[in-house]
Amino acid sequence: MEFLKDLELGIGRHYLWVYLGWRDIYRRYLRSFLGPFWLLINSLILVAVMGPLYSFLFKVPMVSYLVYMITGMLSWQFISQTFTEMPNVYITNAGYITDVNLPFSVYHFQMLWRNLIIYFNSLIIIIPATALFGHYEWHSILMLPIGLALVLINAFFISFLIAAFGTRFRDITPITASVLQITFFVTPIFWKKDMVSKYIDLINLNPFYHMLEVIRAPFLGYVAEPISFIFLCTTAVIGFFLNLWAYSYLKNRVAYWL
Repeated sequence: MEFLKDLELGIGRHYLWVYLGWRDIYRRYLRSFLGPFWLLINSLILVAVMGPLYSFLFKVPMVSYLVYMITGMLSWQFISQTFTEMPNVYITNAGYITDVNLPFSVYHFQMLWRNLIIYFNSLIIIIPATALFGHYEWHSILMLPIGLALVLINAFFISFLIAAFGTRFRDITPITASVLQITFFVTPIFWKKDMVSKYIDLINLNPFYHMLEVIRAPFLGYVAEPISFIFLCTTAVIGFFLNLWAYSYLKNRVAYWL
């Protein structure tokens, strides 16, 4: 039950990881004029260049497709950036881990909070785009907090395991980047699920599809399919019990691996 105790202490020190998350963003974009908005600009340029081409190739209306692509790209950016940082959670906080006795969950909350702030910045683009050019439904947007919570809970549990193995095996960082790069093309970000109806069962086995869907669907005016919520609830339960089992073993070794 050490994992539950760590989780309780981490939640109790919310003031610490909230501050550290804001500090990370400040330090990362120090002396930058646009700061994290550069990420939005990069995505918008990609959408502006690739959107018309893909709408022509897929023979779909360009305006509605651009909205689909914008929401997909910015939602994927949040998910991929979160997973990219997971292997280095302990490495980047090595000084704190070796010198200060803090709950390990603080570092994971810090990483998730930092990326959540950047994701909220993207809403500056997503909300106007879907409100003006998409099929915006208020009842569907109410599902966004639930979908976002499921994504964060799953990411939290997964990050404990990936961070530990990333500290022990430094190859985990480039491996994660490579997996995400491949996943980008096999997840319905540019294309739609119904375009490959023969492979829907395979798509439903992709956890990144379900994470993407539960936070993108509310902006497109519909609620994600029940299978996405069931899948993410199931993986969250599995992640919780894996951490209950592995936490004490991994925690006692992280400091030595650093």
